[in-house]
Amino acid sequence: MKKVVFVLFLFLFSCASKNTYFSFPKEEKVVLAVAPCFHPRYGWDMLAGYIESDKNINTNVLKELDLLIFQTLEKRKVKFIRAEITKQCIELIKFSKKKSIFQYWIKVGQCVPTDFLLIPYIYKYQKREGGEYGVKRPAHVVFDLFLFDIKKKKLVYRFHFDEAQVSLSENLLSLGKFFARKGKWITAKELFLEGLKVGLGEIGL
Repeated sequence: MKKVVFVLFLFLFSCASKNTYFSFPKEEKVVLAVAPCFHPRYGWDMLAGYIESDKNINTNVLKELDLLIFQTLEKRKVKFIRAEITKQCIELIKFSKKKSIFQYWIKVGQCVPTDFLLIPYIYKYQKREGGEYGVKRPAHVVFDLFLFDIKKKKLVYRFHFDEAQVSLSENLLSLGKFFARKGKWITAKELFLEGLKVGLGEIGL
């Protein structure tokens, strides 16, 4: 009985805890812009060292994730400039290999213009093969959320997410997630949303 109570305590604690690693300014005048989901294909696209990127991510998937980010920020009552607006600046500003990808994103932010620019980098989006109660291959998602302070020309936060769902027997530490997912194998979209919520929480959004 004591073991059961202890396990439940750990589960409830893991669900209740929320980490904030960057305190996003709450002033009304502070402007946040969100870039469309970016799928890096080459080494010069990378902002935080080389990360293997799946070259087969469909553009429709990126659009779905853009919408998911928009909906999540809306639910959190976050005021922001949508990716459709930021995309116009991305199309205007041409990337040059002579300049760094860091400088490129700063210029995009200046073009919008915005105080902060949030850039989702999508490296892997492996869909679930199978159903809720049995899979041949689980969902696996890898992405980064980069937050730039455009005025200071500085990368102020990076959130990295890399998770492939595993069974409870493979990892007992995933007990909290097992209960939260109701014992089901979730989709890649659901896995992305889990990571997104954690990332936005760490940024303070």
